[in-house]
Amino acid sequence: MTVTATAPKPAQPVGDDFVLRAKQRKRGPARKKASPVAATAPAPFPSATVEALPPVLLHFKLPAAYPSHALPTLTLSCAWLADSTLADLTSHVISTLDAPADANVQLYMAYEAARDALAAHLASLETLTVSPAVYQMLIDHDRDTKQAEFDQHEFTCLICLTTHRGRAGVAMPVCGHVFCRSCLVPFYTMLVKEGMPMNVRCPHPQCAVAPAARDAPADADADADSAAVHDPEAALAQHPITESWLATLIGDQLASQWRAQFIEKVYAADPAMQWCARLGCTGAARRGDGRYAKLATCLHCRFAFCVYCLRAWHGNVSGCELPSSHIVVEAWMEAEKLPEHERDRAHAELAMRYGRATVAVIVQRWRDEQATLAYLQANAKSCPYCGQATIKSAGCNHMTCGACRGHFCYLCGEGLNHLPNFYAHWSEGGGTKCGMKLFDTLVDEGEGIVRYGEDDDDDWQIQPFD
Repeated sequence: MTVTATAPKPAQPVGDDFVLRAKQRKRGPARKKASPVAATAPAPFPSATVEALPPVLLHFKLPAAYPSHALPTLTLSCAWLADSTLADLTSHVISTLDAPADANVQLYMAYEAARDALAAHLASLETLTVSPAVYQMLIDHDRDTKQAEFDQHEFTCLICLTTHRGRAGVAMPVCGHVFCRSCLVPFYTMLVKEGMPMNVRCPHPQCAVAPAARDAPADADADADSAAVHDPEAALAQHPITESWLATLIGDQLASQWRAQFIEKVYAADPAMQWCARLGCTGAARRGDGRYAKLATCLHCRFAFCVYCLRAWHGNVSGCELPSSHIVVEAWMEAEKLPEHERDRAHAELAMRYGRATVAVIVQRWRDEQATLAYLQANAKSCPYCGQATIKSAGCNHMTCGACRGHFCYLCGEGLNHLPNFYAHWSEGGGTKCGMKLFDTLVDEGEGIVRYGEDDDDDWQIQPFD
């Protein structure tokens, strides 16, 4: 017959389970205490120290001539040891069975040989490199074993300060602070539902393991091509709270939601990341560096786009489509208010976005327009009919617009088209705002004649001297 059995603990019946621990307790004769085994998974998974390993199964088959004339067929199986290692350990165990003997003696000898061989193998290891799936299995098993031991004791919750049995409590994975489930579950549930994944940590205010909450926005001054680009998977792997551990408290759905929120926060804090510009895609896109600083590629759908205009990548030669020149001018003038370092950086970003020559032409044109407007405001008057700016170089204040041929007073700006005689504005009391001054200055003509204006003016009037 074929029987699958689990190797027993020393000095206990064959039917009990045997959990191989890297940190063994002293039982019976003194044995060398093994150090905790560090299980290392390929990047981005970190290394972790475990104290409880899953059991190694000893499979045996008893032939018909067993035990007097035949030896049992033995094999070892284990999820976290390599097949070649298991084959070597099995060969070593079989070699310890020299001759047929009593059944109980044969099986116990096989157990002793397997236990000693495994202990020697683990003692020779500094780290145990496993796949990500096996790594997570070892972490979960170690956690469950510690939780089973913890359930047998009493504790005081550090939140409600109430004493509970161990099964009602939760010990934090790394720091070991203990809280009751009735306090911790609502706390973590609220944080996930409110979108605060960085605050999912040990609630103890003096916990040295708990990471600081990082809900702050991205640093606008950080270089997009900085080497300190955030890797969300690495940050998540270094977090003292794992998704699987959190799922035991708040469920798989909320734990998965926490993971997504955490990754989103890490991306948001990364100056080299932004969200995909393609409609319907919510993936994160990583920006390029150097001459490709305008290029971003979505990590989810691989869409390449410009980080400024959010259109499909148009290359570095052509600038972004310019919707309106005033956008460039406003951005340029806002940058002028900044300190020198920030101002130069903002100007360089505009040049990268729209092209250095394009920005220079737009800004210079705007400056010329502003200078023209300032000159017109100080020296010109607007036609009351069409708004055309008019500058009087000489002569009287009766103006004729060169655009619409409208007549108006240069001093007060009043339109004169409605008057049968335009000069009635200055002679019959119509020009009250301008004081009925047809000319601006007094000119002494001699012989008692004074007129307003200059020598080449045609409009004049005789004023006797007092």
